[in-house]
Amino acid sequence: MAFKVKKEALSLDDKEDKNIEEKRKKEIARYIGNNIHKYRTNLNLTREQLAEKSNLTASHIYQLEIGNSVPSIVTIIDICNSLNISISQLTENLIFDDINKFIDSIAKNYAKLSDKEKRAIVHLIENLAK
Repeated sequence: MAFKVKKEALSLDDKEDKNIEEKRKKEIARYIGNNIHKYRTNLNLTREQLAEKSNLTASHIYQLEIGNSVPSIVTIIDICNSLNISISQLTENLIFDDINKFIDSIAKNYAKLSDKEKRAIVHLIENLAK
């Protein structure tokens, strides 16, 4: 017979931890949503256009942008690919390490290159990695 913990049985500390976790999820959802909105509007895309590009619904994009929904990693990847941004750009300031700043800098500068220059950079990196 399985043992079930009733909600009433949660200690005060457990309830507080759960409240802190829920608050943190909402803050992260709101932050990511704001960034989705910012990058989408910078590209002059409507929600419908982004939805089509990312295989999501416009309603889902709206729920993400207003912070009512926590995106899955698959959704984040699809949105980043559709907006032509890196995950570190979308989650900027949520992950505190220098590598994200480095990756962001590379991504921003790479986006400014021509297709020929991009191919040369990829070729260079492939040769250096050998």
